[in-house]
Amino acid sequence: MTGLRTLWIALLVAIGLPVLGVAAIAAIAFAPDDYTGRILVVFEDQTDDTDAYMRLAGSDARPLRVITAIDGWIAESETPGTVAALRDTYGARFVFRDVGLGRAMAGCLGLASGPARPHGIIP
Repeated sequence: MTGLRTLWIALLVAIGLPVLGVAAIAAIAFAPDDYTGRILVVFEDQTDDTDAYMRLAGSDARPLRVITAIDGWIAESETPGTVAALRDTYGARFVFRDVGLGRAMAGCLGLASGPARPHGIIP
């Protein structure tokens, strides 16, 4: 019986720690409404590249690259209020700021499309 109990505890820890880690990183990376800088934007609905590009440009964000694995976009924001506009007007589900974990967290997906080109888009 003790072995089964230990197995359940190990299973709980194996599932719980990664979930808590992801939740902690998401809480730290959540972009405030007046944030300026590099952002990761994930829209609520499935958008094609043209629609997503137009939404980002309409909110004064400069699209840099698409991340197809999560239907997200990396963009640059230089205007305070861009994040609020993305959430309120343009249907962004998540807007995260750059917390310096970038490629370490992305793994091979972060290396797949190469570095972002300034003022350009990598499809």
